[in-house]
Amino acid sequence: MELAKESAYTPSELSAYEVYWDSVRTERTLLQGRYDEGRAEGRVEGRAEERIAMARELKKQGIAFSIIEQVTSLSREKIEEL
Repeated sequence: MELAKESAYTPSELSAYEVYWDSVRTERTLLQGRYDEGRAEGRVEGRAEERIAMARELKKQGIAFSIIEQVTSLSREKIEEL
């Protein structure tokens, strides 16, 4: 049915129709890119929070700061803040 409608378009209507679908595809691509970026940022933030939680627990257990630094890759200053 959709093909029948499209075949009845005038050249200017067909051109406008193609422009519309090009813009829809472009918007979908942009949205997908933003979604992927957001997921990547979320993963990075999650890993950072995980390292901080681990450092807090290791600090609570009395583990040496040098070991906590090696395990979590956090700076001594950041560990002291926790």
